[in-house]
Amino acid sequence: MKDIVRFSNVNLSYLIKANPFKRHVIDAVKDLSFTLKNNEMLSLIGYNGSGKTTTLSIVAGIISPDSGTVSIYGRVVPFLGLGIGFNPELTVKENIFLYGAIMGFTRKETVLMFDSIVDFSELGEFLDLKVKELSTGMYVRLGFSVAIHTHPDILIIDEVLSVGDILFQRKCLEAISRIKAKGVSILFVSHDMGLVSRFSDRVVLLNKGRKISEGLPGDVIDDYMNLKKNEVEFSPNRRGSGEIEIIGYSQINKDKIYEVGKNVSFLVKYKNNADIVKTIVGFALFDDKGTLISGPNIKDYKNEFYKPKKEGEYIFSFSTDFLNPGKYFISIAIYDETNRFPYDHIDFADSFILKGEKKHYHGIMKIEAEWKTD
Repeated sequence: MKDIVRFSNVNLSYLIKANPFKRHVIDAVKDLSFTLKNNEMLSLIGYNGSGKTTTLSIVAGIISPDSGTVSIYGRVVPFLGLGIGFNPELTVKENIFLYGAIMGFTRKETVLMFDSIVDFSELGEFLDLKVKELSTGMYVRLGFSVAIHTHPDILIIDEVLSVGDILFQRKCLEAISRIKAKGVSILFVSHDMGLVSRFSDRVVLLNKGRKISEGLPGDVIDDYMNLKKNEVEFSPNRRGSGEIEIIGYSQINKDKIYEVGKNVSFLVKYKNNADIVKTIVGFALFDDKGTLISGPNIKDYKNEFYKPKKEGEYIFSFSTDFLNPGKYFISIAIYDETNRFPYDHIDFADSFILKGEKKHYHGIMKIEAEWKTD
C-alpha cells in the first residue's frame, strides 16, 4: 500500500504567557514522524494534551507546523470539532449546501447527495432549524453525515463521536467500516480503547507531543496502559446500546477472597430489551495496575453464540492456577454477533483477592515450564 499521508520530523510549539512577566514554550508536536497508508485506519492515542488533535489539525491544513515535512495525497475531510464549516445563523439545509461548496462541490452535486445526507443524519424534520439551535448530538449527526458523503480520500475523526447517542455511534462505526472497505484512509483519535483495538490497523501512541510507540493495536494499547499505571481509577465505566441490559452481577463466593488454584465464578443477570436472538458474552481480567491479562468470550473459546432469553442469567468461571496472589478486576460484556458493538459493557465491574505465597514465581502470571539438564 502506498503512503497517502506522510509526516517527517514535524515540530510545532506554542508560546504560553502565564502573566506579563512569565512565559514558556510548550512543544505541542516534537520530531513527529509517521505515515498513513491507502485504505488504512490509523489511530492516535494518548493522554489529553499529548498532541493528538494538534496532529490532526496539521493534516487537515488548519494549522501549519514550525518545521518538518507534511505530505498529503488526496482530498482530506476533517471531522474535528462540533460545527466546523457550519454557519450558526444558517439553517441545517443551507449549511449542507455551504459545506458542499467549501469542499468544492457544485450545487447540482450537492443536490444529488442531499437526501442521503439527511437520511443518515435523521434530521429531516429539522432542516429549517438554525444550526445554532441544534443540540450537541444533532451537531454531531449533521457534521458526520456531511463528512462521509463528500467522497474523502482521507477522513479525519476526532473524539467527537463520543458525544452522540449510542445508537448513532454504532451507525457511524458501521459507516466507517463501509467507507474503509471502499478504499478511504482514516485517521482516528479516541480514548475508547475498545474502538481503537477493534477498528484500527495500526496505532501511534503520543505523549507530550512525541511518538512513544507505533504498531499493532494490542501492543500499543499495552504501552498506553503502562503509561497510565499510576493514574488509572478503577471505577466501573459503562457503555452500550442497552438493547440487552445487564441488570445484576455477583460473585458466587460472596466474600470475594480466594486461594490460588480455586475457581472464580460470576453470575450475570440480563434483560433483553430488543428481542436480540444471538450475542457474544465475555469478560476481561485485569491486574491491579490495569494490565489486561485475558479477555475470553464464548465465540473465541467455544465457537458458539449465546442465545439470550427475554430475561435470564449465565455464569462464567475460570481457574486461578496461573495467577499470582494479589488483587484483580473483572469487566463483563454482552456484544452483538460481530463482537464489535456492545449491548452492555461494564469495565472494572468487580474485583477479587487471591491469597497465597508469591515467592515461588515472578511476574503477572505463572506459566507451565520445564528444564532438561545434564
